[in-house]
Amino acid sequence: MNRCMMERYEEAYRILKEMESYCNGKILLVEGVKDREVLKALGLNFNILIIRNGEKLESIFEKLENMDEVVILTDFDPQGVELAYKILNRLESVGVKVNLTYWLKLRNLLKSEIKDVEGLRKLLEVLPFIR
Repeated sequence: MNRCMMERYEEAYRILKEMESYCNGKILLVEGVKDREVLKALGLNFNILIIRNGEKLESIFEKLENMDEVVILTDFDPQGVELAYKILNRLESVGVKVNLTYWLKLRNLLKSEIKDVEGLRKLLEVLPFIR
């Protein structure tokens, strides 16, 4: 692995740690169970709500309508992007603050190597300080 890629992975982990700190007391939205598992494997602790759990999206929106703020970490592929903005538009329309900051940072940083949250598992393979 070249030095530039290693530096991007280190930066990605730093962003995830920053997000973990920011999310204290907030809900982090991820798409699936494997996304949650990867974040836990990376040693990160979030209050996670899984979006694609068989429950209708509208039902999930109703659960979140009374939240002050949610943080989104959907996949970085076109479907994840579409889902992120769908959630953003729906929740902001009822006054919920939606944070896409960390998702955008990770997506822009890793777009050529990692297409989904589950792909963050690569960080475990290359960053010895995570173990």
